[in-house]
Amino acid sequence: MDHLCKVRKPIRDPVVVPFICADFPFNPHPLSLEEFEGIPRECGYGTHDLIQGVLDHQKITAFLQSSLFFGMLVQIIGPMGLVLSRDEFVRSEPDGTLVITTESLPKYLWFWLAVRIHLPRHDIEEHTELVDSCLALANAVLNGIISYKPNAVASSKKGALAGKRSSSSIAKHSTADEVLLSLVVLGETLSFARKQIVKYNDGPTLRWEHPAFGITLLQEAGWCNAEISSL
Repeated sequence: MDHLCKVRKPIRDPVVVPFICADFPFNPHPLSLEEFEGIPRECGYGTHDLIQGVLDHQKITAFLQSSLFFGMLVQIIGPMGLVLSRDEFVRSEPDGTLVITTESLPKYLWFWLAVRIHLPRHDIEEHTELVDSCLALANAVLNGIISYKPNAVASSKKGALAGKRSSSSIAKHSTADEVLLSLVVLGETLSFARKQIVKYNDGPTLRWEHPAFGITLLQEAGWCNAEISSL
């Protein structure tokens, strides 16, 4: 998540999120809310499939990266007349591995702010409604995934806050852990940007649940339990 502020003396290397959704087509054109909501169904997934399967099935995790990372960016940025390229959000590591990068995200958020000045009020309000609906949808799906399987996810989160090493520890974390964390961070970033850019209404209040892996990262970086609970 390269758009986040860098720590001067990090205790570990940044989390690297693999790019795993190359098999899913990238559509650079924004969809209506109904079309965006229907993407899982078109790909043969129901909401329960997504929530139940993401922890065990990498193809579903890849689908979520395709729809709730790249798809979400297109839904937010595209209606402003900006053409988003998937290549800007993927970089190649020295070993050839493709990973997610958000280094270009602040640029697009500034574009979002700048373009609004030149749009008719009706278009601005229509775009704001689409943004709010898409963010609420992503929030509901991701929170559902994170709160599913209490023995596997919620209990490990509770264990982390209790000062115990969770089952999603740094050494044991999976690709799904990395992808879910990146989707939540993107969702929170876009929600915050929306509230900063759109001043005439507050929009929905969304609480983004943090995956147990994210909580473990904070805890092992020295955050106290009270600080983590306040997030």
